[in-house]
Amino acid sequence: MFLGWRIYAIRRDSVGGVNADSDHPDVCKYARDNDSVIFREYEKIGYKTMYSEDYGSRDRIFLELQRVQGSGGEPSLSNCFEWHTAQLDYFGKFLRAYNGTPKFVINWSTAPCHDDPNLLYHADEDFYNFLEKHEKRLQNAFIFFMGDHGPRYGVVARAEMGKREINNPLLHISVPHWLRNNTQLTKNMEENSQRMILQYDIYETLKDILRGAWRWQKDELA
Repeated sequence: MFLGWRIYAIRRDSVGGVNADSDHPDVCKYARDNDSVIFREYEKIGYKTMYSEDYGSRDRIFLELQRVQGSGGEPSLSNCFEWHTAQLDYFGKFLRAYNGTPKFVINWSTAPCHDDPNLLYHADEDFYNFLEKHEKRLQNAFIFFMGDHGPRYGVVARAEMGKREINNPLLHISVPHWLRNNTQLTKNMEENSQRMILQYDIYETLKDILRGAWRWQKDELA
């Protein structure tokens, strides 16, 4: 989604498969400095970038936060700490630190609900308060709200609906306020919402935003 290529082949017996662009074992053998990661393309034209992840191979920021928080850096009654609140706090500081400078942010929060989707609801107010607090800073932003798959653990995953949703991703897109009156753009997005969206579509959309395609006239929008 952020590279425009894949390391796993796709099996689709009925319509033909999709080959991998790179062999998975080889990916970790070499430096990836020259890969076409989308946020590096944004950096080239002056964007400040931020990457934040709370699960798996955490980035340097959260490894350090784990060290200073104590108790293994995990949420507990002793430290009143949760990963998503730490991420949102850092995200807010990043927005305030670069006033007037364009930004590209990947904020990947997994801890609130990865093992149990019911746990997500207790974080609703935290995310709501963050968006409300930074509404003016985000009113000119493209926001992609995503989930890579449905529930895979717990009671929900075993329910009939959970079985249908297990590999179903989520995608919501919010466009800048001043673009919302563009009827052609709205029409295109509504039509595309009924189509299958691939990670390549996300990558190409991010490239379009990078190139300023959103400034096109309404009859040029596709």
